[in-house]
Amino acid sequence: MNKRAKIICSLLLAVLLCGGALFIYAAETYSSKEDPLISLGYVNEVILPKVSEMIADAFGGKDISDVTLTTDVPQKEPEIEYPAGTEHTGAQFTIVQLEDGKVLFASPNVCEVIVRAGDAIVVSPFTTKWEEQGLSDTTDGVELYDAAPVPKNHTLLIPRDDGRGILATGGTVWLLVRGDYRIEDAKK
Repeated sequence: MNKRAKIICSLLLAVLLCGGALFIYAAETYSSKEDPLISLGYVNEVILPKVSEMIADAFGGKDISDVTLTTDVPQKEPEIEYPAGTEHTGAQFTIVQLEDGKVLFASPNVCEVIVRAGDAIVVSPFTTKWEEQGLSDTTDGVELYDAAPVPKNHTLLIPRDDGRGILATGGTVWLLVRGDYRIEDAKK
């Protein structure tokens, strides 16, 4: 072996020894007790038995060994009480025939409506200047107030069941409706 090969082998051996020493130092310095990041093994072997013991003490020594931990939290939707006559369309549009003198209201959640044929006007109990609330015409980005004519083929939102709706005038009106709605006689 020539002199050059001996120098390269010596340098390679020195680098390997330094790397090994650095690895051993890192393994000793960063143990799971001092490292703020914990592993699943640490949770299962150290934390879970302590928590189980604390819970068992709190419940009078009952065995809770069959309890499993999960990140899935069951979500229960609040029960909604629907007024009588409420129809449910789900996430699809449904064709609805609205007879003359009848009003379509949201019931009780938002309702999306598109007038396809016939004449209709907006019904809203909010009539004073500072209470101006009507139906949202999302096609034009405007608010339609009480007694305003409803344009055909525009998407309208009835935000909640508070007296706002669509009244059929001058004959039958054909609508596409998505959401919960109910139909009532117009109040005279």
